[in-house]
Amino acid sequence: GRMPMYDKDRGAFSSLVESEWNVSKDNYAEEDWNRHCRNFLRTCRAKFVPLQAIFAAIASQECLKAVSGLYNPVHQFLLYDCDEVLSAPSSKRDVGESNALLSDGDYTGLSYIVGSEVELRLREQKIFVVGSGAIGCEILKNIAAMGAGTG
Repeated sequence: GRMPMYDKDRGAFSSLVESEWNVSKDNYAEEDWNRHCRNFLRTCRAKFVPLQAIFAAIASQECLKAVSGLYNPVHQFLLYDCDEVLSAPSSKRDVGESNALLSDGDYTGLSYIVGSEVELRLREQKIFVVGSGAIGCEILKNIAAMGAGTG
């Protein structure tokens, strides 16, 4: 299988959501429905390293609580909504499809969210981290995972 794409899978995705979760376009304004579908399909292939690091730390902590039995794991739902970081598509073509393609044919995860211009600027940066102890190592890992300084 493959991750869904906006241009190719928009109709199938919309039908699946409507049938499986009893969600109907009638419950939403047409513009809102299209925006939610577009944002999901446009960014579901994304890899946003800072959030991955945060959620990995939270998940690890909760696993250790459950396994050790020393503390009670959190039994709540956590939703972090960060739509403000999404870049607006510059044309009718999807940002992920048009801008995230590298020269070797691979897609980069960060381009799906922030767009290729921001990612290119990040790749061209020269970054120097002073002190790579415990926190510095995590920062270096995140900077490297985002592709900073690789351009």
